[in-house]
Amino acid sequence: MNPPRSRLCVGPLAGLLLAIAVVQPAPLRADDAAKYPVFDLTRPDQAAAWHADHDSRVTPTASGLEIAITGEDPYISGPAADYPAGVALMLKARVMSQSGGTWQLFFYDRMPPLEKRSIRFDTGAGGWQDVSVPLPALGPGHRFRIDPPGTDGLARIARLAVVPLREIAPPAWPKPDALAWPDTSPTVTSGDLILRQAADRWGGFGLSVANRHVATGGNRPLIGYLKGGKPVWIDVAATAAVQTQREGSGLAVTACLTDADGGRWSLRQTFTPAAPGAIDVGIEVSVDADRPIIYLPLLMIHPGLGTHGARKAQGLLAGVEYLDDEPSSSQADLEGPEANRLVPLARKFTFPLMAIAAGGRYVGLIWEQSPAVAALFDSPDRTFGSGSHALGLIAPASDGKSRRDGALFPYEPTTLAAGHVLKSRATLIGGRGDSVIPAVRQYVALQGLPALPPRPDVAGYLELAGRAWLDTPIREGGRFRHAVLADLFRPQPAADAAWMIDRLAALDPSGPLAGRLRATADEAIRAVPPGNLYHAGVSHLRAPVAPLVFGHVPEALQQARQSARGLLGQFDASGAVVYHAPRGGVDYGRTHSSREASGFAALVAAGALRSAAFSGDKALAAEAVRALGNLDRFRNGVPRGAQTWEIPLHTPDILGSAYLVQAFTFGYALTGDPALLESARYWAWTGVPFVYLVNPTGQRVGPYATTPVLGATGWVAPVWIGLPVQWCGLVYADALIDLARVDPGGPWAQLASGITLSGLQQSYPLEHPHRGLLPDSFNLATQTRNPSDINPGTVEPLALRVLTGRPSYEFRVLRSSGLWVHAPGAIEQVSDTPGRASFTVAGWSVRPYSVVVHGLRTAPRLKVNGKETFAQTPHQFLSDPGSLVLQLEGTAIVEIETGP
Repeated sequence: MNPPRSRLCVGPLAGLLLAIAVVQPAPLRADDAAKYPVFDLTRPDQAAAWHADHDSRVTPTASGLEIAITGEDPYISGPAADYPAGVALMLKARVMSQSGGTWQLFFYDRMPPLEKRSIRFDTGAGGWQDVSVPLPALGPGHRFRIDPPGTDGLARIARLAVVPLREIAPPAWPKPDALAWPDTSPTVTSGDLILRQAADRWGGFGLSVANRHVATGGNRPLIGYLKGGKPVWIDVAATAAVQTQREGSGLAVTACLTDADGGRWSLRQTFTPAAPGAIDVGIEVSVDADRPIIYLPLLMIHPGLGTHGARKAQGLLAGVEYLDDEPSSSQADLEGPEANRLVPLARKFTFPLMAIAAGGRYVGLIWEQSPAVAALFDSPDRTFGSGSHALGLIAPASDGKSRRDGALFPYEPTTLAAGHVLKSRATLIGGRGDSVIPAVRQYVALQGLPALPPRPDVAGYLELAGRAWLDTPIREGGRFRHAVLADLFRPQPAADAAWMIDRLAALDPSGPLAGRLRATADEAIRAVPPGNLYHAGVSHLRAPVAPLVFGHVPEALQQARQSARGLLGQFDASGAVVYHAPRGGVDYGRTHSSREASGFAALVAAGALRSAAFSGDKALAAEAVRALGNLDRFRNGVPRGAQTWEIPLHTPDILGSAYLVQAFTFGYALTGDPALLESARYWAWTGVPFVYLVNPTGQRVGPYATTPVLGATGWVAPVWIGLPVQWCGLVYADALIDLARVDPGGPWAQLASGITLSGLQQSYPLEHPHRGLLPDSFNLATQTRNPSDINPGTVEPLALRVLTGRPSYEFRVLRSSGLWVHAPGAIEQVSDTPGRASFTVAGWSVRPYSVVVHGLRTAPRLKVNGKETFAQTPHQFLSDPGSLVLQLEGTAIVEIETGP
C-alpha cells in the first residue's frame, strides 16, 4: 500500500502528467541578430541566390523555394555567408517534402562538400514542418548545400535561420560515495539479486548478486533547472530529508527538499521484488512551482562502485553500444559528434536494456520507454567521476527535438509544471554471467518478443516477388543486378535468380505469371556457364539449389570442393583469419586492437563448412570443423568485423552474429558436438540486440527491423545506428532458421519470422516501379525507403518458408547411417539406423530435380516410392566422393540400404 499523499512533500497533486512546454531561446538583440544569417526563401531576391546543382530544378514561389526532384541524387546550393567564428550554432528551418525522408545539409567554405561536414534530419511526407538542428561553429564564407529526400516529386524550403546554440556547462558533479550497508539495512530480495538501502540517503542503495556487491546507486545527484536563462543546481544529498519505509516485500524511499527559489520538491522511489533476479522500480517526481528542467536524475546506478571499478567484461546499450572492456562513445566505429552516445536519441534503442558484466556477474536496467524520459550510459563513468560505470534514466527526453543526440543537457529545457507528477518505471536485473548475454536473455524472458508483423497471403506475395524479378530494372534479359543504383551494379548471370523465379512459378503453375516466370527462369539459367552454377548469384542468401534443380551436379560438387579449400587456405598457421587492408585503400582495421575479428573469421569458416558439406568430401569437412575450433578464441565475445568493404573491423555487426551462428550450427550438424550447439546459441543471442523488439516510433514498420552495425561507413556516414538495413537481418534470420531446427526451444523461429515479415513490410509495394525490391535501408521516423534497391532474392527464400511452411533447400546429417542429404525442398519422415535410412523429400519443383546423398562407399540398394531401383540412369553414383545423385519428381520416398 502506498503511503498517504501527505507524506509527499508538496501536498495535493493536480494530476499525473508531465506538462511539456519548451522554453524558447531569448530573442537576439538587434546588433547580435545581424551576425546570424537568415535565408527567407519566400522572397524572390533571396530565392534567386539558390540554384539546382544535380538531379533537380528550383522555382521561386510565394511559399518558398520549390525543388523539383528529377533523379536519385538531388541537391541545391546557396550563397556564401559569414558566421561568427568559434560559436556553436543551430539551424532553424521550415521545410516540406512530398515523399518525406532524410534531408542532408552540407556546410563548406573553400573545400568541396564532405560527409564529415554535414548533418541529417528527418521529416514526414507532406505539410510544412519546423526543425531545429545543431551545427558546429562555421566562420566566414560558408555555404550550404541541401540534399532533399526522395528521387522524384517536390520539396520546398521557406526559411533557413541560423542562431547561436545555447550550451549548458556541466556543474562540479559531487562524486558518488562507495557506501557500506549494515546488516540492519532495509533490503529487497529477488533470487540472487539483493538491494540494500541506506535509510536516510536518496539513491543510497547497493546491489549484490550471489553475495557479491555489483553496483551502488547514484547517491550524490544534482537537479538542474533554468532561472533567467542560467542554470540553478540543487544538491539533493545536501538538502533533502529522506525517509525509507517498508511496503510489503518492497521498500518506498521519499525525499523532500526546497530549492533556492522556494520550490518544494517531492521525490519517490519504490523497489518491489519481481521475477527472480529482477526488482521493479517506480519513480515519481513533482514540484509545486514551474521549473524549466535541464537535468533531472530519475534513477542512477554505478556498476563497479565499491567493487571492480571501471573494468568490465562487456557492456551493452541495446542498439547503440556493444562493448568489450573498452570505453563507450569511442571513435573506434564512428568519428565526429555522433560518436557521443551518452544520452542517445530514444528511437535508436532496439529495446530498453543497458547492462554491465564483470567478475562473473552482470547488472542491468530495463526501463519503460516514455516521451518524458531519456537513458544515460557511460562506461566507464567519465561524467560523474565515480571511478566505475554510470547507467541511468534522466529527464528531459531525448526525442530529437530539444536535445542534441548524445548530449547530457538539452539546448532547450522542458518545463515540469507545478503540481504535476513525472512518473517512470524501470526494472533492475542481475545474475551470474561472463557476458551481457544473460541480461539479454533475461530481458526476453521478462518482456517477451513482440507480436509478428502482418503476414501477406501467398498469392499476394507471388505477384509482388514475381513482378520484382520480371518487371523492374533488376532484370535485363536473362541477367540480373544485385541492386538498382545508377550504373553501380551491372547485370550478371545469376543461378540463384533462376531457381527462385522457378520456385515462384511452381507456386501456381497455371497462374497468370507462371508462363513468364518459367520462360525467364530458363533464360536466366542459360546465361550461367555450367561450371559456375554453385557460385553465380546476386542474392545475399546462398544455397546450392540451382544444380539440384537445373542439373550439372557433379560439376557443382567439384566447385564446392574448390571453394572450401580456398576458404580454408585463409586460416594462417596460428588459426587466425587476418584482415589485410587493400593496397592503396582504406585500412578498416586501424581502430581495432587486433587484425582479426569474430565476424570476419566466421564468414570464412561458415563458407568453408557449407561448401565442404555440399561437396561430400568428409576429410575436407573434418578439416573445416577443425578450423571452426579456431573461433573459440572469440568465446563470450562481441560479433564484429563482417562488413570490411565499408565498415571498420572493430564495429559490432549483426552479420557477424549471422556468420557465427551459421558456422557453429553447421559444425554441430556435422559432428553432434553439444559444445558447438552451445556456441551457436551464444552467437545467436548476440544478434538479438540489433533487432527492434519494440516499436520505436509507433508506426507500421518497427518491430523486427534490424540495425546492421553500431557504427558508420568509413567512420563518418551514413551512421547506421537506428537505421535498419534489413538484408543484414535477413542473413541472420536465415541462420536462425537452421538453428531452430536443432534447438527448437529457443526464440529463433519467431525472431526469424519477425525479421522476414519486417523485410516484406520494408519492400516496395506493388504500385511502385521498384515493386518487391528491398531498400538498402529504411527510415523509421518517416517510414521511407533509401536506395540502393536490392533484388528480391534476399527475402524470397525466407518469405516462402514463413508463408508456406516449407524450405527451398534442406541439408540433413543422418548420423547413424553416416549419410548427408541435400535436397531442393523439405526432408521429412526420417528413419536412420546403422546401414539403413529412409526419408521423404517434399520437392517444390515441377521439373525433375536432384537429391544428393553423400557418405556411400559403394552403390547402395535403393527404393524410390517403394519401388526397387538402381544407381544408374536417371540416377548416378559418383565413386569419388561416394555420392548418389537421385533424380526425383514431386514428393518422393527414398529408402537406402548401405550394408554393414
